[in-house]
Amino acid sequence: MAIFTLVIPDGRVTGLLDWTEAEVADPATDFTAYCLIFGESGLAELLKRYEKAGGRVWPRMQEHIIERMSASPVLLADFALKSGLEEYMTMARNALGVDEKGEEITNQA
Repeated sequence: MAIFTLVIPDGRVTGLLDWTEAEVADPATDFTAYCLIFGESGLAELLKRYEKAGGRVWPRMQEHIIERMSASPVLLADFALKSGLEEYMTMARNALGVDEKGEEITNQA
């Protein structure tokens, strides 16, 4: 059963919030993908804007996010195992550098 919320300002659907995977967790987790894509300088800029817009930040939050980012392959693998979705298993294997047998993938020149 999916739990979702429709966002309907002024009588128009402008969004759908899917709560299926919702959990109480470390808020820094939400910033790790951004850091992977835009790097540490992009993350620093985002955190400045986030705080200016009223978001809660704390000292050394950027360093905390970077540390969480280093664990993201393991978190992805955990989600893949829990969900049973093969596309996440493939992404997790690639992120961890292992094949379907769990053996390390080596670059052969």
